[in-house]
Amino acid sequence: MEERQEKNIEQILDIMKDSYNQYYNRMQSIDNKSGFFIAFHAAVLLLVVDPENIKEILQIHCSNLGDTLKYASIAIFTIFAFILAIIAICLFIFSLKSRNIKYLPATICDDKYYNCENIDLKKELIKGYKEIAQYNEKIIEKKHSLYNYASIITLIQVIFIGIKLIFQMI
Repeated sequence: MEERQEKNIEQILDIMKDSYNQYYNRMQSIDNKSGFFIAFHAAVLLLVVDPENIKEILQIHCSNLGDTLKYASIAIFTIFAFILAIIAICLFIFSLKSRNIKYLPATICDDKYYNCENIDLKKELIKGYKEIAQYNEKIIEKKHSLYNYASIITLIQVIFIGIKLIFQMI
Protein backbone atom coordinates (compact mmCIF):
# COMPACT_ATOMS: atom_id res chain seq x y z
CA MET A 1 0.00 0.00 0.00
CA GLU A 2 2.73 2.46 1.00
CA GLU A 3 4.75 1.70 -2.13
CA ARG A 4 1.73 2.43 -4.33
CA GLN A 5 1.08 5.69 -2.47
CA GLU A 6 4.69 6.78 -2.93
CA LYS A 7 4.52 5.94 -6.65
CA ASN A 8 1.30 7.95 -7.00
CA ILE A 9 2.84 10.90 -5.17
CA GLU A 10 5.86 10.73 -7.48
CA GLN A 11 3.58 10.83 -10.54
CA ILE A 12 1.56 13.73 -9.14
CA LEU A 13 4.77 15.61 -8.39
CA ASP A 14 6.00 15.08 -11.95
CA ILE A 15 2.68 16.34 -13.33
CA MET A 16 2.82 19.41 -11.09
CA LYS A 17 6.41 20.17 -12.16
CA ASP A 18 5.40 19.94 -15.82
CA SER A 19 2.41 22.17 -15.18
CA TYR A 20 4.65 24.70 -13.44
CA ASN A 21 6.98 24.77 -16.46
CA GLN A 22 4.02 25.16 -18.82
CA TYR A 23 2.82 28.22 -16.89
CA TYR A 24 6.25 29.76 -17.23
CA ASN A 25 6.39 29.01 -20.98
CA ARG A 26 2.90 30.40 -21.54
CA MET A 27 3.89 33.54 -19.66
CA GLN A 28 7.00 33.95 -21.80
CA SER A 29 5.01 33.43 -25.00
CA ILE A 30 2.47 36.14 -24.13
CA ASP A 31 5.26 38.52 -23.10
CA ASN A 32 7.12 37.95 -26.38
CA LYS A 33 3.99 38.61 -28.44
CA SER A 34 3.19 41.72 -26.41
CA GLY A 35 6.72 43.03 -26.94
CA PHE A 36 6.39 42.51 -30.69
CA PHE A 37 3.07 44.37 -30.79
CA ILE A 38 4.44 47.28 -28.75
CA ALA A 39 7.18 47.68 -31.38
CA PHE A 40 4.55 47.37 -34.13
CA HIS A 41 2.48 50.13 -32.58
CA ALA A 42 5.53 52.36 -32.20
CA ALA A 43 6.06 52.01 -35.95
CA VAL A 44 2.38 52.74 -36.57
CA LEU A 45 2.61 55.87 -34.44
CA LEU A 46 5.55 57.05 -36.52
CA LEU A 47 3.48 56.47 -39.64
CA VAL A 48 0.36 58.14 -38.28
CA VAL A 49 2.08 61.08 -36.60
CA ASP A 50 4.31 61.95 -39.54
CA PRO A 51 4.74 65.75 -39.24
CA GLU A 52 4.80 66.21 -43.03
CA ASN A 53 1.55 64.30 -43.39
CA ILE A 54 -0.14 66.36 -40.66
CA LYS A 55 1.22 69.62 -42.12
CA GLU A 56 -0.08 68.64 -45.56
CA ILE A 57 -3.56 67.88 -44.23
CA LEU A 58 -3.72 71.17 -42.32
CA GLN A 59 -2.46 73.32 -45.21
CA ILE A 60 -4.72 71.99 -47.94
CA HIS A 61 -7.18 74.51 -49.21
CA CYS A 62 -10.29 72.63 -50.12
CA SER A 63 -11.79 73.84 -53.37
CA ASN A 64 -14.95 71.78 -53.19
CA LEU A 65 -17.07 69.74 -50.79
CA GLY A 66 -15.54 66.46 -52.01
CA ASP A 67 -12.02 67.56 -51.09
CA THR A 68 -13.22 68.85 -47.74
CA LEU A 69 -14.88 65.51 -46.92
CA LYS A 70 -11.84 63.56 -48.13
CA TYR A 71 -9.37 65.44 -45.94
CA ALA A 72 -11.73 65.52 -42.98
CA SER A 73 -12.10 61.73 -43.27
CA ILE A 74 -8.32 61.30 -43.48
CA ALA A 75 -7.90 63.46 -40.38
CA ILE A 76 -10.60 61.55 -38.46
CA PHE A 77 -9.15 58.12 -39.33
CA THR A 78 -5.66 59.37 -38.43
CA ILE A 79 -6.89 60.55 -35.02
CA PHE A 80 -8.74 57.27 -34.39
CA ALA A 81 -5.70 55.22 -35.42
CA PHE A 82 -3.51 57.30 -33.10
CA ILE A 83 -5.89 56.88 -30.14
CA LEU A 84 -6.25 53.14 -30.75
CA ALA A 85 -2.46 52.76 -30.96
CA ILE A 86 -2.03 54.47 -27.58
CA ILE A 87 -4.76 52.31 -26.01
CA ALA A 88 -3.27 49.11 -27.46
CA ILE A 89 0.23 50.02 -26.29
CA CYS A 90 -1.09 50.62 -22.77
CA LEU A 91 -2.92 47.27 -22.74
CA PHE A 92 0.16 45.42 -24.00
CA ILE A 93 2.30 47.12 -21.35
CA PHE A 94 -0.25 46.21 -18.65
CA SER A 95 -0.12 42.62 -19.87
CA LEU A 96 3.66 42.71 -19.42
CA LYS A 97 3.40 44.26 -15.97
CA SER A 98 1.04 41.55 -14.70
CA ARG A 99 3.95 39.18 -14.43
CA ASN A 100 3.89 38.50 -10.70
CA ILE A 101 3.88 34.73 -10.93
CA LYS A 102 4.66 32.62 -7.90
CA TYR A 103 7.62 30.32 -7.57
CA LEU A 104 8.43 27.59 -5.12
CA PRO A 105 8.84 29.14 -1.70
CA ALA A 106 12.32 29.36 -0.28
CA THR A 107 11.05 27.62 2.84
CA ILE A 108 11.38 24.33 0.96
CA CYS A 109 15.10 24.65 1.74
CA ASP A 110 14.53 24.80 5.50
CA ASP A 111 16.40 22.33 7.69
CA LYS A 112 13.22 20.52 8.70
CA TYR A 113 12.89 19.12 5.18
CA TYR A 114 16.42 17.68 5.16
CA ASN A 115 15.57 15.18 7.86
CA CYS A 116 11.98 14.34 6.93
CA GLU A 117 10.83 11.28 5.04
CA ASN A 118 11.08 11.54 1.27
CA ILE A 119 7.33 11.04 0.92
CA ASP A 120 6.66 13.93 3.30
CA LEU A 121 8.94 16.20 1.30
CA LYS A 122 7.16 15.23 -1.90
CA LYS A 123 3.78 15.92 -0.29
CA GLU A 124 5.00 19.35 0.75
CA LEU A 125 6.26 20.04 -2.77
CA ILE A 126 2.90 18.99 -4.24
CA LYS A 127 1.12 21.31 -1.82
CA GLY A 128 3.40 24.18 -2.88
CA TYR A 129 2.96 23.46 -6.59
CA LYS A 130 -0.81 23.33 -6.16
CA GLU A 131 -0.91 26.79 -4.55
CA ILE A 132 1.41 28.14 -7.23
CA ALA A 133 -0.72 26.66 -10.03
CA GLN A 134 -3.92 28.20 -8.68
CA TYR A 135 -2.32 31.63 -8.34
CA ASN A 136 -0.47 31.54 -11.67
CA GLU A 137 -3.61 30.49 -13.55
CA LYS A 138 -5.30 33.72 -12.45
CA ILE A 139 -2.29 35.78 -13.56
CA ILE A 140 -2.16 34.08 -16.97
CA GLU A 141 -5.90 34.59 -17.46
CA LYS A 142 -5.43 38.30 -16.74
CA LYS A 143 -2.51 38.49 -19.19
CA HIS A 144 -4.52 36.66 -21.87
CA SER A 145 -7.48 38.96 -21.35
CA LEU A 146 -5.37 42.12 -21.70
CA TYR A 147 -3.54 40.67 -24.69
CA ASN A 148 -6.81 39.70 -26.41
CA TYR A 149 -8.34 43.16 -25.92
CA ALA A 150 -5.18 44.80 -27.25
CA SER A 151 -5.17 42.45 -30.26
CA ILE A 152 -8.78 43.35 -31.11
CA ILE A 153 -7.94 47.05 -30.84
CA THR A 154 -4.91 46.45 -33.08
CA LEU A 155 -7.13 44.84 -35.71
CA ILE A 156 -9.55 47.77 -35.62
CA GLN A 157 -6.63 50.18 -35.84
CA VAL A 158 -5.22 48.42 -38.90
CA ILE A 159 -8.65 48.66 -40.56
CA PHE A 160 -8.76 52.40 -39.82
CA ILE A 161 -5.27 52.86 -41.26
CA GLY A 162 -6.31 50.92 -44.36
CA ILE A 163 -9.39 53.12 -44.81
CA LYS A 164 -7.25 56.22 -44.29
CA LEU A 165 -4.80 55.04 -46.96
CA ILE A 166 -7.67 54.39 -49.38
CA PHE A 167 -8.94 57.95 -48.84
CA GLN A 168 -5.43 59.29 -49.45
CA MET A 169 -5.21 57.44 -52.77
CA ILE A 170 -8.54 58.80 -54.01
